Amino acid sequence: MTSSELLNQPLPYTASSTHVAQAMTQVYVVVVQGFIFEQTKQFDSAISAFDTAIKLLEHLMPRIKKDMQKIHRKMFERQLDILRERKSSLDKSALSSPPFSGLITPPTVLSADAELESAADGKYQLLSLDEQTLYDYSEARPKDMDTEDYYDKAPDHIQRLRPNNVPKFAPTLNSATPPTVYHISHDSELVYAGERSHWYFVKDATNTTTLYALQAVWHNDAPMTEAVLRRPGEFLPAAGALQVSILRTPNGAIMLKMTGHRTGLTLEMPDQYKKSGWSSRRFYYGGRRFVWREPDKAGLFSKFQWNELFETSRVWSKPGSRTGKNEDEVVGSRLCWGENHGGMHENHTIYMAGGLDQYFREHLLASQLTRLLCKKNPPVKESKGLATATAGATLLSVGASLFS
Repeated sequence: MTSSELLNQPLPYTASSTHVAQAMTQVYVVVVQGFIFEQTKQFDSAISAFDTAIKLLEHLMPRIKKDMQKIHRKMFERQLDILRERKSSLDKSALSSPPFSGLITPPTVLSADAELESAADGKYQLLSLDEQTLYDYSEARPKDMDTEDYYDKAPDHIQRLRPNNVPKFAPTLNSATPPTVYHISHDSELVYAGERSHWYFVKDATNTTTLYALQAVWHNDAPMTEAVLRRPGEFLPAAGALQVSILRTPNGAIMLKMTGHRTGLTLEMPDQYKKSGWSSRRFYYGGRRFVWREPDKAGLFSKFQWNELFETSRVWSKPGSRTGKNEDEVVGSRLCWGENHGGMHENHTIYMAGGLDQYFREHLLASQLTRLLCKKNPPVKESKGLATATAGATLLSVGASLFS
């Protein structure tokens, strides 16, 4: 499709992110091209590709503002901001000596997949490679075969990853490796009456390069039901790294359903499933067990406190608990934690233990930021029950990866 045809194609007015992506596939291809060139270290080509994408969106923007729903229009505007940021960074880095030295390349699905490929020979342990292996095996199960029988008859490389057999992960990390640091900031915009789109932006340790953003839509009369973690080339409708569904048990306990392109479905289940609101959440990843520990002092009027993530070796029900609370034994040091900073605007820092792979870090970011967003932005009128968790799912739903 030529540039003229791209500029003149009809723009959809729809509540569905997927419909927007289907109608504008060629525009999406132009937008992501610069990020692909950056990943392959073709920096001059990346500058040219970003320039092309910027000009295309600038020319389309008057029609986007006129013809699209506001929630989708703002995604295009924010994507344009990111494209300008990347081109500016590359232009400045081109003047360094040697050119492009010290450049922070933003994450893509290509960089995450490269980690999986480099660990495929088994020379070192990669948590998300184990998770992908388990996901692929699960997807291959015949529909008429009993799940328990399927795993009992699994080959050795799958048996090794079952929870009672898999080697612990956290103790293998080098404690001398500096943690990965993410700076968090917040912005939002009103998109409909009683609905606001919230964005938590994630920058690198120098606080100069945008690496991710988590987006969710707040409603004044119902809890938020979904969030999307976006990489820098995935701010457009139906794009994204991880889809997060925010679910509630009949008693109001919160669980998270995380869906990724390569690692499939991960459920973060609440300890206190009979208690309304947030409690410590447990999940499996790469065959290992993990727990997000809820702070001890996290009352209604207390300052927001971050969860801390640990790998567990043993979990048991707390004697006498009426809400389903569990106790556990952890191995290794904490893997993720956070810190709050003062000021008029939200300003936070998330830390992760050095040595975690990109897909796992993205899971942890999505989980931490979703909890932050829900805690900071409760509805004016609370609804209960699992049924509320599916409302409005088409606004942010993620389709196939644009880089695949």
